Amino acid sequence: MRSTDIVTTTVEVAVDPATAFAIFTEEIGRWWRPGPINWNNSERATGIRIEPGVGGRWLEVYDDATGEGFECGRIVVWEPGERLVFLYRDAGHTIDDTEVEIRFEAIDGGTRVTLGQGACRHRRQEARAQTMGMGQHPRLVQRVGILGITTPRARPF
Repeated sequence: MRSTDIVTTTVEVAVDPATAFAIFTEEIGRWWRPGPINWNNSERATGIRIEPGVGGRWLEVYDDATGEGFECGRIVVWEPGERLVFLYRDAGHTIDDTEVEIRFEAIDGGTRVTLGQGACRHRRQEARAQTMGMGQHPRLVQRVGILGITTPRARPF
């Protein structure tokens, strides 16, 4: 993938990389904002979770008892405290199966969290418009408010 096919956003948080990774993955239900724009099916969604490890799912939960729901992503890289990569899916959009990579880099006083999403080969412009125009990734990273976030910066490479 060419670097021009990736859209990123970066924030710095006041916790170590292992804690940032754990909060991002284990506590997504605490920082993900529910609502029609953030759900694939807002009438059915009861929560969201990330199943740990390669092969795990980023899941919009519809039934708490059974765990049934919509698979928003499939984990392809799981490196706690360092990196998380998943294939993204979103009902009704043309950017399904694009790769999303979240890096957790130690810096003085905390962690730099960088989220990058690659554009699918045949829908680069639509993916850029979806990511930049709607500003979803800066808001997604910004929602991890319990980490003490600074201002996110979104930019295409």
